[in-house]
This record gives sequence, structure tokens and C-alpha cells, in this order.
Amino acid sequence: MTAGAHLPDYTAEEVEHFRSMGVDGAMDILLGMPGRPSYTGVGDSREVAVEMMESYLTRLQMDISRLSIVHVAGTKGKGSTCAFTNSILRAHGVKTGMFTSPHLIHPTERFRINGKPISEALFLANFWAVWDGLSATTSKAGIYPPIANFFRFFTLMALRLFQAEHVDVVILEVGLGGRLDATNVVKNPVVCGITTLDLDHTRVLGDTIDKIAREKAGIMKANVPVYTIAQPDVAAQMLVKCALEHGAPLVVVPPLSEFNISTHDLDHSLGMHGQYQRVNAALAVVLASAWLAARHGTPLPPFHRMISPTTLQGLNQAFWPGRSQTIEDPLSTAVFHVDGAHTPLSIECCAHWFDSCCQARDHRILIFNCHHERDVVTLFLPLLALGFHHVIPSVQEALLKANLDIAGLPSDAFTVVERIERPSG
Repeated sequence: MTAGAHLPDYTAEEVEHFRSMGVDGAMDILLGMPGRPSYTGVGDSREVAVEMMESYLTRLQMDISRLSIVHVAGTKGKGSTCAFTNSILRAHGVKTGMFTSPHLIHPTERFRINGKPISEALFLANFWAVWDGLSATTSKAGIYPPIANFFRFFTLMALRLFQAEHVDVVILEVGLGGRLDATNVVKNPVVCGITTLDLDHTRVLGDTIDKIAREKAGIMKANVPVYTIAQPDVAAQMLVKCALEHGAPLVVVPPLSEFNISTHDLDHSLGMHGQYQRVNAALAVVLASAWLAARHGTPLPPFHRMISPTTLQGLNQAFWPGRSQTIEDPLSTAVFHVDGAHTPLSIECCAHWFDSCCQARDHRILIFNCHHERDVVTLFLPLLALGFHHVIPSVQEALLKANLDIAGLPSDAFTVVERIERPSG
């Protein structure tokens, strides 16, 4: 079968059935596409991902050149940096659109307008507009899959949504990498940011920090300012090299303590807690300030005068679920400290944050979820020193203890509690 010929996979009746199921139906039809003839094509490769996105935009008759975009890449802190940036700009009266991934509970969380997830109705209107637009133009797909894959589809949705809702700014988080990411179809962002770089997704992005830095730097554009934070030397050198290649001015943002912010505000005025969030907040202050300066045609203020009372208000009101989040159980004395750390560096930051929050807590329980492709021991090691009494792992008890024993780590320092499945019925 020739890719792009037609969509034989779902009948019209099946599509209408999915359409009648609301958001669940939209997710089901999209998640059911992999492996279907209409989903794959000669050009179904990450190496042509940007060209593929350009093809989809053409088929959907979407011109995104007028969107005003803040583009953010990096290994750690992308979501938090976007959330800080979004909150600062909202405090300045800007209508914001923000696209991030993944979602925690509901897919509408990926698409936010003025900080709030969009409604299911708005999600569905844009989902089916993209689906129907691509379905009606399969003859123009050429070598590319007629229907975009999951993340590319959602990126198309986001760009369409923010155009239709006439937002002032789009805060666009890269999904994976940068150079070959679907979001890199954007050609003229106002400003770009690169957050903390670390080893992650090494099978796709490369197994060294400089290879990963090059992939992240792929979002750089000629004459578009790029801001980053202090990076490991090898990563920093690669970013400088890539900036020169792209003709993009690169600036390293100083620590937040070097901005015009008091020690009290530094400790108490960030909506997201933890020492590492100061790094994300500093980058966000500069990204938001650069966007505001471009909008008003004014010079970018120096770092020591960049945090106005309004910007400080934005920092204070920032919130990002599942990142250094503390949740108190109203029905008990239990306090949950939640974080999505999943690289060695971020686990260390998470451990430091948790320990600083729980000095007075005598009993500690760890619920530890680790994807099967990640190194359990490497991620678990920084948590051993925190004195947990019980561990509830997502991996099997035997697997966790075996990995710790192989590494020579004390698996008898705590009790591993097997998960209890909720009874059916």
C-alpha cells in the first residue's frame, strides 16, 4: 500500500463512534494508529520530522509565522521554566498559551490558556479539526504518514488552538531533543531558552552530554536570542559552538541571587520550591523580560534591575503540578512530597528538596516509580541516605533488591512493601 493514498483503517462509522466518546474517543483513535497503514510511510523518520510537520501545516492551511513564541528546550526544568515564564507574563497582563508534555491526569493539561487547562470542548474542537483536515488531504501526504503521530498531532493541535484563541504569546516546550522535535517547525521564535542539560533519552539523543547539547541547540535560529544557565563545561562549549553556527546570540543567565531580589524573597517568594527551582526561575525571568522588551520595542533591562514587583508577583504565583509539590492529606497526618525526577542529577535535587522539607518527620515512606528502561540503582542511590523506613516500588520487590545487592548497596536498610492492587468490583 502506498502511504498517503487513503485512510482504510477506520470506517466512517468507526470514526463517528470515536467522535461520540469525547476526549476518551479522541485519545483512543490516536493511540490506535501505530502500526496501521495510514500511520507509516517512507518518510516516517525523526530525521525528517521538521519537514513532515511543514507538510502537515501546508495540508491544514496553517500559517504559524505570526505566532509570537518563546521556545524552551533542555533536559531538566523545561516544564517548570515554562510555568514560571507563563506566570510572569500573565502577571504583566499578557494573554498566554502554553503547550507542555506529558500530562499528569488529563490530556487537556498539555494545552493551557492563561495558565488554565483548556476545556474538553475546546480540546475536541481542535482535535477533530486537525484529524478531519489531515483525513481530507491524504492524497497530498507524499512520503509522509497521512496522519501525524501522537506528539506531532498534539503539536499541530496546540498551534491551531493558540492561533484561533488569539493569544499574545505561545510558550512552547520541546517534546524530545530539539533539532528534530515537532515543535522545531517554528521558524521565527522571539526568544529561546535552554534549561539544565543532563543524560537522558540517550538511545535517541546520544550517549554523551555534548551530543545531547547539540540536539537541544537545534532550536537555535539566526538572530534570535538564546538564554541558558550554567552548564557542564562540555555542554557549554557545544552550545557556544552551535550558537556560532546558527548565528544566534547566546547569553548565560546568572544565578537568581545576582538579580535584584532580596534574600527573603529568594527564600519565600518562589511559587515552586527547592534550590533547583531558583535556576529555572532565573531563566524564566530573562525569557519573559526578553519577550516583553521585544513586544514593547524597549531595551532589555540588566539583570540587577530585571525583577519588577509585577515580575516578583509572577514568580510567587507560579505553580507546576508534580514538581516539588507538597500535598497534605486532610484526613490524616500524612504529607505527600511529589516530584517527577527521572535523571541522576534531578534525583539528587529532589533528594535535597525532600530532606529540607522533612527534617522534623520521624517516619518516611518512599513510593518509587521507575521506568523499565532506566537504571534503577543509579536513580535509587541518592534516596538511600534519606532514611526511608518503607519503600513501595513500581518495579518488583525481587528486582529492586537484586539490583541493589549487585551494586553492593544495603537493601536491608528498609522494608520493601509490595503494592496491593485495588480489588475489582
